[in-house]
Amino acid sequence: MQKIKTYILNTKIFEDELLFYEILNIMPSSRKDKTERIRVESDKRLSLGAGVLINIILGINEDELTLNEYGKPYVDGGGSFFNVSHSGEYAIMSVGDCEVGCDIEKIKDINANKIANRFFFNDEYVALQAAENDEKRLDLFYRLWTLKESFMKAAGKGLALGLDSFCINLSEPPTVTQNEVEGDFCFKEYSPDGYKIAVCAAGKAEFEVDLTEVEI
Repeated sequence: MQKIKTYILNTKIFEDELLFYEILNIMPSSRKDKTERIRVESDKRLSLGAGVLINIILGINEDELTLNEYGKPYVDGGGSFFNVSHSGEYAIMSVGDCEVGCDIEKIKDINANKIANRFFFNDEYVALQAAENDEKRLDLFYRLWTLKESFMKAAGKGLALGLDSFCINLSEPPTVTQNEVEGDFCFKEYSPDGYKIAVCAAGKAEFEVDLTEVEI
């Protein structure tokens, strides 16, 4: 069975300007340039956090990655797969020996009904309407959103795969009904305080029970 491990890094540590530039200066040129082009300080920290996970924790040079036609990065030669995501103050990375996708979202007070009505599969929208109250509806929305994003990334197509082209079934564990890509997919969810995280893997996978916290 495939094994999937997910790392999480709190990027608030990069509020320390000396540490920020110390780490930034050892990043490969692509990550350094990308981070320096970002104007919002919190987003700069998230970008650097993603770079730390890829280049230091995964131990590869980001400049040497191969991109598929949809822009998803791969390690040359295969055998090792990864995906990164970031939101709020956290960057995450899922790593395994099969196709994998991950998504993290900071929970914010948004118009979940409006977004779901526009982008979600109809059955998902109906499930959202059945929520007991606004708090549970918002929680369910972010579960669906992260599960959908993680599947789109594991499938290797990202946003090229329409959010309404497949359906997440909130069974235990969640499943996906889809005709977009061949094969089966499985999911794992995590819920750090104020956030939702979903990880999706191709085939049958064994997920780590807990997130692995990264310290610099």
